[in-house]
Amino acid sequence: MRSNGAEAVKVHDLKTLPQYFQAIVDGTKTFEVRRNDRGFEVGDYLFLREWSQETGYTGRIARVTVSYLYAGEWCAPGFCVMAIVMHPSEHARLLLQVVTP
Repeated sequence: MRSNGAEAVKVHDLKTLPQYFQAIVDGTKTFEVRRNDRGFEVGDYLFLREWSQETGYTGRIARVTVSYLYAGEWCAPGFCVMAIVMHPSEHARLLLQVVTP
């Protein structure tokens, strides 16, 4: 259980298009905008899986933590903006990862 009495931290597997995936790896994209149909919460883990319609899953996965969640009046109904943080060791793993077709 979380400290506020809620359920345990959740893990969400999410498709991520290559251009957004690479921006996360590069550190220039530190947020995710998603339909909040999964009940995202601060502290949840997102497994962002690189995916394209042409090739499917590439095998690259970025594991990040939701550090802040906004679903207020400036978001479209049913959507949220999540600040995400990647652990430094995860970032290093992704930078060294070689994908083979």
